[in-house]
Amino acid sequence: MPPQSDPDKYGQITIKLTFSVGVSLVIISLGLTILHGFLMKKEHRETLTFMATALATSAAGASAVYALRSVKQDREQREADIKQLAESQLLDRTLPYISRWNEPGFLPFRQKAQELYHLKNSQSINNQEKFIINYLSDPANNDTKQAIINLLNFLEELAVCIKLGLIKEDVIKKFYKGIVILYADTFYTLIKERRKEKGREEIFICLTDLCEKWKKK
Repeated sequence: MPPQSDPDKYGQITIKLTFSVGVSLVIISLGLTILHGFLMKKEHRETLTFMATALATSAAGASAVYALRSVKQDREQREADIKQLAESQLLDRTLPYISRWNEPGFLPFRQKAQELYHLKNSQSINNQEKFIINYLSDPANNDTKQAIINLLNFLEELAVCIKLGLIKEDVIKKFYKGIVILYADTFYTLIKERRKEKGREEIFICLTDLCEKWKKK
């Protein structure tokens, strides 16, 4: 977590300054008021009365100005702290997604997906889609099919989190761009089959949308 600044720092400084200025002006005003009582001439007393009133008003005005400035600085500092905290929390949610791809539990799924990827590429371009359909339709290859679906589900979860702004896309993209494009393209035949089977075109839609987006950048 990033170091947190003291949210009351600026407020404390300004309040101290406000207090000092205000007290000084009040003391001067009080002194003039006392002097006013000792002067006999009316015109002098009226002048001092005016000066004391003016100083008291100035003290109140200065206090108000410094108080408003303190509130503004305090609000800006708090907003900066909140923004920094939100950015830190976003990064905290992002990093586990990078480590999850390399977890031991994912390794068998990735191995089966890689095997099918190489088998597909061994076919002619025109025969690759048909090969994938036939291979995954064979009950003997159900484990491979389920492994690929598990990986696609994870990548869809990743894409949804990016779309909702729950994780940092720029950080995820550096690690997952090639993976997302490879899996979404290689197993698009399976994605289409799942959509048709479930009657839902939105299945894996965030993943395929993210794939197209990252291809352009």
